[in-house]
Amino acid sequence: MKAFIGIGSNDGDRSGAVLKAAAGLHELSPHLLISQVYETEPMGPESNLPYLNCAAKLRWNGSPRALLNSLQSVEKLMGRRRTTVWGERVIDLDILLLGDVTMSDLSMTLPHPLIERRAFVLLPLLEIAPNARSPKTDTPYSSFLRRLPAQGWRVAYNSPKLVRGRWVMREARSDA
Repeated sequence: MKAFIGIGSNDGDRSGAVLKAAAGLHELSPHLLISQVYETEPMGPESNLPYLNCAAKLRWNGSPRALLNSLQSVEKLMGRRRTTVWGERVIDLDILLLGDVTMSDLSMTLPHPLIERRAFVLLPLLEIAPNARSPKTDTPYSSFLRRLPAQGWRVAYNSPKLVRGRWVMREARSDA
């Protein structure tokens, strides 16, 4: 089934972390599509640095729990430490959608419970899945994006690509 993963980093070499995350996701599924990379204002404490955010689409044949465990393994290999809520992090990998699965337990809610309120999630998700709909309500996610402020983000990098066995991305050109 199709899995959509949110990728974010706001600590250290942010662009390098996005590329390492792409490599880790590619190991989970060679059928990988990644959005452009957006620089966005941080959520939480004002001292946080801006995030780089993007979304990835991959094929997944395992359970939701197995996908979560796999993503957390990639995070751990990249040095992620879970110390504070909304704190700085070298990498953050979130399951946004997993097919039409809806579920909620102590460690996971699908679809991700905050998709509808976060432009930094909706922008890259809709770039790679323009017709994505909430599996709970069948509402197009594009309708939620139209209700959010169109500020606090910019395209920072073109979509990461695998070139000769190496993940690369170029800075996006500024229109300014």
